[in-house]
This record gives sequence, structure tokens and C-alpha cells, in this order.
Amino acid sequence: MAFILEVDGLDILRDFLRILLGAELYSKARFFLTHHYFCCRSFPRTFSEKIISRKFDDNPKKYSLFVDKYTVREYVERKIGKEYLIPVVKVKDFLNLNDFDSLPNEFVIKASNGGGGKNVLVVEDKEKLDLERLCSDFNRYLKVKMGKIVDEHFYDIEEPKIIIENRIKNNDRTPLLDYKFHRFHSKGETRYLLQINSEYNTKNCTKTLYDLNGCKSEIQFSGYSHGPNTIEIPRNIGEMIEIVDGLAEGFPYVRIDLFNVDEKIYFGEMTFCPASGWDKINTKENDFLLGSWWGE
Repeated sequence: MAFILEVDGLDILRDFLRILLGAELYSKARFFLTHHYFCCRSFPRTFSEKIISRKFDDNPKKYSLFVDKYTVREYVERKIGKEYLIPVVKVKDFLNLNDFDSLPNEFVIKASNGGGGKNVLVVEDKEKLDLERLCSDFNRYLKVKMGKIVDEHFYDIEEPKIIIENRIKNNDRTPLLDYKFHRFHSKGETRYLLQINSEYNTKNCTKTLYDLNGCKSEIQFSGYSHGPNTIEIPRNIGEMIEIVDGLAEGFPYVRIDLFNVDEKIYFGEMTFCPASGWDKINTKENDFLLGSWWGE
């Protein structure tokens, strides 16, 4: 079983170029190669420019408490209530083999720092784990400055923890969907796009944007296969939107991820720079449109 710290050739090339060019020049070059126009950070207008500006020009302390998977729990409890948090079994600064003795057979283990899903492991059978390797990998992961690697320095401010949570799952054993709500607020108007992924981090990955009626949006991320033209929206979508609005209050743009397990809603995470700004919007016009939805 492969865990979280494995890298491929593209990761090595990326890191080498960042060292060679420096973070800012590397980002300028990568932005042009990805989005096919020059990034204007002094007056960002597109969605992609505003993500890069947030990474380099905002104070990272504005976001650190919200991106850390442990410290954000206090914020969620205060804003929307403890009942929307996945119950925690154990929180550790360092993981030992004997920590697994009292754990249930199924659970989810994650490091509180970092993003992209690579620091999360869903355990379906504890007896099949290589516990020594798992401890080694997660303890080592806590020492990695993920924010420095991707220029999202808010990930490196809080003291990281290893969190072990209950495993949530649907009663009918259907795949657990992660509802990713892109929430934009500008000039008193709020807009939403719902992102649904399948088989994430695999070659069969789909990444699709929908409106709140479940219809596929004309705005999409390039470079991915897309899902069906329509999807079934949960019956409690109104409650989900109330949760998104409560957590996103005060932010002109943030992505709020929620789970909906047999109509029981759980908080997932808050993301301020999705894909670190390297997902290309399907047209430049749509990139500008999303930027206009993102207020100052």
C-alpha cells in the first residue's frame, strides 16, 4: 500500500525549477504556460490571477486557522455547531504503534497540514495495515513544510497534528461523495458552483462543475474528463448552502467541502487556493467571469 510521501518525476522537476528560478519567477512562467496569458498581480482580474495574488500578496495568517484540519474544528463548532464535525477518536503530535491498540477496525487518519488529499488515508481493515510504515510516513509528513513547496504559506503556520476520525460511510455502501462548493461573494451578490470529483488522484479522475440545480455548468476546468450532464442534488441542499454561507462569511471567495451521508451533513475542509492556481479554466472569458464574481 502506497502512502503519502511518494513523489513522481513531475514533482522532482517542479521542485528543481522552483529552486533554479525562484518561487516568483517560476510562478510567472508556469502561469503563462498554464493559462496562456501573463499574470497581473498588481491588478488581478481573473479567477486564476486572484488565486496567485492570494498566495503571494495576502498575509498568510488570514487563512492559517481555517486550512489546518485541526484548528478549523473550533471555528466550525463556533459558526455552525459541533454536530457537523466528524467525531475524532484521537489527536497526536507523534504517532506510536500502541496508539492503534484502542482504535476501531475502520477509521480515517490524516495530517492536519497540507492539502490535495495526499495526507489522508481511509482505513477499512486495521489488521491489513503496515503500522510501522504508517507511523513513519505520518510522523515524517508533519515535518514537511507543504506550504513552502506550493507557495501557500498559510499551511505552515499552525502546529500540525495527526488526527484519527471515525470513518463515515453511506448505509447502502455507495461511494461517499465530496461536495465542493465554490462560493463567491461580490457587491452583495453570492454565487455558487458545485464541484464533483470521481476517482480523484487517478488517471480516470473526473472533475465537473455544476449549478445548484445539478446541471453541468458552461464553466469547467480544462484537462479533465467530465461527469454526466446532470446529477441528483441532495434533498437537504438548502441546509448545505446555509452551512457554506455560515463558514464562508467574510471571505470574497472560498471553497467549502461537505459530505452528505444519508442526509447527515459533515464538514470536510476549507480551501482558499484550489489546485494552487494551476487548474486552467476552460475559456479566458470564464476565467474573467469568475474573477468578477470574486469581490475585492
